[in-house]
Amino acid sequence: MEEQKKTQVLGATFYGNVTFNGPMFDIHDNHHVHIHSEQPMKRTSLHASEEETKEAILALLEATDEDGKNIFTEKSQWYAVYKVLSECHDFPSKMTDFCDIMKNWGMDGVSPACDYENIRKIPNQIAIPTNKVTLWHNYKDKAEVKFKKQIIVAIRLMELLEK
Repeated sequence: MEEQKKTQVLGATFYGNVTFNGPMFDIHDNHHVHIHSEQPMKRTSLHASEEETKEAILALLEATDEDGKNIFTEKSQWYAVYKVLSECHDFPSKMTDFCDIMKNWGMDGVSPACDYENIRKIPNQIAIPTNKVTLWHNYKDKAEVKFKKQIIVAIRLMELLEK
């Protein structure tokens, strides 16, 4: 009988953000290390219907803070909506595709209007410590004003979509 060769796959190439919560063994200096991370916000349902998502966005546009001021006041805050929907609700990760959907839903006619040109530059204009939107809430109290506005919109939209 011919001997069969066994191939063991030790790993695969992965490109993306990874969070480690637990003990690890550092192979470089043979010491145990423990890496901590803030717990992400509860992941919202991936099954919100199109109508529920539209209603949540319209409610977000009307949402106010404790002083009665609208929280969604700038076109650039559509970046937070894009992040929540693309990461947590299976919307396209390509920003132009997301903006096309918003345009088809009439979000280019609301105030503030969804406009690709105003949201595409946000990652380069704001210092965002993590790309994972479900972790943004950890930075709310210490974020610069521009990022804080994004965080507030993202948190409220996630809350609205959980209902």
